[in-house]
Amino acid sequence: MLSYIANAQSVTIDPKAANPNLVEIKSSNSGFVIPKLNSSQRTSIPSPQKGLLVFDTTTNSDWYFNGSVWAEIIAGTNATQWQVNADNQFSVNTGKVGIGITPSKAKFDVNGNPDINQALFGGNFQGISIQTNKPSIGFNVYKDGANIQKYLSDGTGMMQEFDPLNGSLKFVQFRYGDKSEITSILSNLPFTLNSDGQFGSGTVLSNGPETKLYNNNFIKFGSDSPKVKYRMFISNTVLERGQFNVYNHYTILNLGVSESQILKLSVLIDCEDAKGFVPPNQCDSFYNQHCYHVSVKEGGFLEISHEGAASLQTYSKPFKVFIAYTE
Repeated sequence: MLSYIANAQSVTIDPKAANPNLVEIKSSNSGFVIPKLNSSQRTSIPSPQKGLLVFDTTTNSDWYFNGSVWAEIIAGTNATQWQVNADNQFSVNTGKVGIGITPSKAKFDVNGNPDINQALFGGNFQGISIQTNKPSIGFNVYKDGANIQKYLSDGTGMMQEFDPLNGSLKFVQFRYGDKSEITSILSNLPFTLNSDGQFGSGTVLSNGPETKLYNNNFIKFGSDSPKVKYRMFISNTVLERGQFNVYNHYTILNLGVSESQILKLSVLIDCEDAKGFVPPNQCDSFYNQHCYHVSVKEGGFLEISHEGAASLQTYSKPFKVFIAYTE
């Protein structure tokens, strides 16, 4: 056993003392200097013991041997590794950060399971998620470890998804739900912009009626695109005039544009009953006495055709007409 006390130097080495410190150095104006070695000297120490501590003059930092490798003790703003300050973590490095990948391909590069979200901004409230299966950006939605889409908070959600195999960009709106949902949340029919520039509802697009924007020349963008304008008309349909079960009656409206200019035409008659605003061409039993047809005639005149008894509830009623047209 060793008991050594040197009061002049304020050094105490006393394993039998009540104080649990084996070595105690006291001073009010000086410190303790550990061995100084450069990196080459430090890594050349033969069989270093676990816990060995040195100051590396190459990195200007303290290093210790953890039993397997040398590890740097990070401190100060000049440290090159991640540092912790209270609740904050930071790095003063100006290079790249890679998680699950080396070397990093970007300033911040995350490489992980391709079936789950790779980044999440917002957490337990509204936010944005970045998903890598068909690279997607989720608004108030994210995917859990089982690849199930969930809400970040109660409400609706939205996702933009790109398919690199066919070049399409899909927009999916998720219906209202709560964040406690344990099954896959429901979505409305997506809108898709494909590699040919078609935009419409659904996942498979063609030149059919579902791609209305494409078929009506909304696809033209840039300096050579037409100027698209809109108009709304509000008026009343014609009065019913006898023998409605024999003859058709017509409501005529001057649209002020030619038929070739019209991109989109919508007509609704307010039948002022349980059916409310009724669109044209709904001539079935459900729309009994609410039937009418529309067409655009030469010179840009809209013709609303009231077809006898089937149109009884469409006479003398408020109607709205909306058109989108090229200038």
